[in-house]
Amino acid sequence: SLTITSQEPIASLYVEFYLESKPWILKANGKECDRGRDSFLHEHVDVASLTGESKEIVMTFPKGASISEIRAFTAGKLPDDLQVWDKPCEKADLLLFSSHSDDEQLFFAGVLPYSVDYGAAVQVVYFCEHTNTPVRPHEQLNGLWAAGIRNYPVIGIFPDLYSESREGGMQVFANAGYGYDDFLEWQVENLRRFKPQVAVSHDFNGEYGHGMHKLNAAMMKRAVEISGDKSFFSETAEKYGVYTPKKLYVHLYGENKIVMDYDTPSEFFGGKTPFEMSKLGFLEHKSQQ
Repeated sequence: SLTITSQEPIASLYVEFYLESKPWILKANGKECDRGRDSFLHEHVDVASLTGESKEIVMTFPKGASISEIRAFTAGKLPDDLQVWDKPCEKADLLLFSSHSDDEQLFFAGVLPYSVDYGAAVQVVYFCEHTNTPVRPHEQLNGLWAAGIRNYPVIGIFPDLYSESREGGMQVFANAGYGYDDFLEWQVENLRRFKPQVAVSHDFNGEYGHGMHKLNAAMMKRAVEISGDKSFFSETAEKYGVYTPKKLYVHLYGENKIVMDYDTPSEFFGGKTPFEMSKLGFLEHKSQQ
């Protein structure tokens, strides 16, 4: 347990877990509230509305919880860098499948801010997780927030493994205990869960030849073909229902090309263009500069 005391009443808290969020208990003014249930790595806690402002707060965490930073605030305007995340979309207009943390800013530069400016419900889903490099999950959230995303991303379940071909990607993942159906089920589950009008995926050639990008794109194509068929992966079909997106956009696809305008200043982003907002998002990935 951590006890925080202040000469001024505390109105809100901001907790950054190190690698993984843990459920915890907030105590103040004789009241207790469960926190951490949304599994947000960066969690804003509105103390004032939960227990009332207090000069003494007790935070009780389970054994094994690891925290990078805790910040406490009095009432008033919160700092601009503080992230108040919404839960993942219930239904997405646009669902972006990104292989790694930073691909969503690099290879899809402009897509996320443009869609936010348009008023679309945007959900980002990642193929892999980066707990082997602890700074990257934080950069991931910082970058999305800087680019205008407010719905918390879905973090992938596969390790970050490099290969230079789709076949090589299958092999390195097979060595780690993952197979074809694992990848396909992950994509299908998220299509059924978020029911996007439009799904966006990587180049079939992996942009610069990255095997995971190739694998992600190939799985996405197949997932769109079968996500509306309840005979595939019946467990997620029962949980979310079946669904087929209206459109799948593949980066750098050779047919029916669409060129988007990401260079028109956006009033929503204070005169910055969608491309400029993605550049700001990528700058948050300091380890990848």
